[in-house]
Amino acid sequence: MDKKTLDKLEKICEPHGVEIDVYSEPHKKNEIFWSIHFFAPEGIHWNASGCNAVAFKNANSFEGIIGFIKEEIKEGFYKAEEGEE
Repeated sequence: MDKKTLDKLEKICEPHGVEIDVYSEPHKKNEIFWSIHFFAPEGIHWNASGCNAVAFKNANSFEGIIGFIKEEIKEGFYKAEEGEE
C-alpha cells in the first residue's frame, strides 16, 4: 500500500478512533493479496457489520478503499453490549 493512500485512510479514521491493520501475502503469480482491517474503538461495533471490525480485501488493488471506509463510517457505530465481542 502506498504511503499516500495510507495517510488518507488514517486522516479519515483518526477522528472516529478507528485503527487500521494492513497486511499482505503473495497471491498467484506476481500478485500480492492485501487485507486491510478497520477496528472500531474498544466497546464499539460497526453498524454495517455488527462487530468490532470491517475488512477490505482485494488482490493487487486499492480501488474503492476510500469510498468503502467513508461509507462504513457514515453507517456509524453502536455501543456493544456486555459480553459482545
